[in-house]
Amino acid sequence: MVFAEGARRVESGTVAVGPNVYYLGRSEHLDLVVASFPPRPPRLLAAGRTLRSLVKPLVLAAVAATFLGQSVAFFSQLWHGEKDFED
Repeated sequence: MVFAEGARRVESGTVAVGPNVYYLGRSEHLDLVVASFPPRPPRLLAAGRTLRSLVKPLVLAAVAATFLGQSVAFFSQLWHGEKDFED
């Protein structure tokens, strides 16, 4: 088993590398690696920042407008009642 050989995760308080990433080695070597090269949080690229700042609010506004339209149509039908249709 890997745990019996001293495998451990290299994580920090802000970065978790995932449930299946383990490093095997001496404890002092792993401590040196963590001290020299601590895990950093992922950076969001320009496309991701654009998506987060522009597209996401537009999509949420479109969904809100759709639900608003549905509720206006529903309450309008409740207020005016159904119209009779000839067969």
